[in-house]
Amino acid sequence: SSAAAPTQSSAAAPTQPAAAGSSMSFLALPLDVLRHAASYCDRPSVVVAVPRSRVDARRALRAGVDVAERARFPGATTVREAEAFLRDEDGLRYGLTRLAAGRRLCNCTYSGRGLEFVLPLLSYGALPSVGRLEDPSVTPLHGCAWGFPESTATAKILISAGADVDAKVLNPQFAYSANAGPSPLSRTLWQDPNTGPLWSRLHQILTQYQTARVLIAGGADISMANDDCEAAGGEGFDNKLSSIT
Repeated sequence: SSAAAPTQSSAAAPTQPAAAGSSMSFLALPLDVLRHAASYCDRPSVVVAVPRSRVDARRALRAGVDVAERARFPGATTVREAEAFLRDEDGLRYGLTRLAAGRRLCNCTYSGRGLEFVLPLLSYGALPSVGRLEDPSVTPLHGCAWGFPESTATAKILISAGADVDAKVLNPQFAYSANAGPSPLSRTLWQDPNTGPLWSRLHQILTQYQTARVLIAGGADISMANDDCEAAGGEGFDNKLSSIT
């Protein structure tokens, strides 16, 4: 009356490991497929992992990775091209980390060096929202707020590369002025009265307004920027914001 115990033959057979070479090797795919697959992955390590004896596969993967690296943001180059430029023009040390490159990027925007170094550093892999060594909360976009000639174009590239448009400065003493507010947008709408008469700063002010438009188009929080300026002790920027938006 009781059910018979299952015999060994009726029990589920254990899964056997696949025989060596039974699964298709990644490198056995056609070269055009390898190139297309790599174009979705901006990882040079994919190429490095391929044996040097497979020159054809390395070239196909390299071509695909190059496509992906150039598609990361407008104006991007490959990592290799950026590294070569930075070595020649900026004394780049071999193996510079993305964090260190991001800090150098921040210093560039604060010194007004513009796109000459911003594009190569981002292409090299610099993190777009990494802050300065003195205060990590001071990001490259904060540097774009001061109206340097190429600040507006630089801000566009940084935003397209994923920079945080609402990043806040935590320690005002490392960001020139506490009255400007902590966000990039609030800083574009503040002018230091101690830097000379208004007419002498007209180009800087116009550049700041243009940069503010870029930040707003990139999703910057207008209400937060206005509140931050008032909290910092400066004037509210409702009138300036309404003229920009």
